[in-house]
Amino acid sequence: CPWDWIWHRGGCYHLSKDWRTWEQSQDRCSELGASLAVLSDEMIKFFYHFSAKEDFWIGLRR
Repeated sequence: CPWDWIWHRGGCYHLSKDWRTWEQSQDRCSELGASLAVLSDEMIKFFYHFSAKEDFWIGLRR
């Protein structure tokens, strides 16, 4: 994983503190060669811990 990403269960994850819309977040992920994460309940709890309990986007869209 790049230095500012988190390795968890076989994948690399980046937690950005930048405020973006969902669309802007998806575009940024594409620029990084990634996509917004689709997380299980267990993984949501794990990343909630790392996010300092701030809001974050995942790969859900209505």
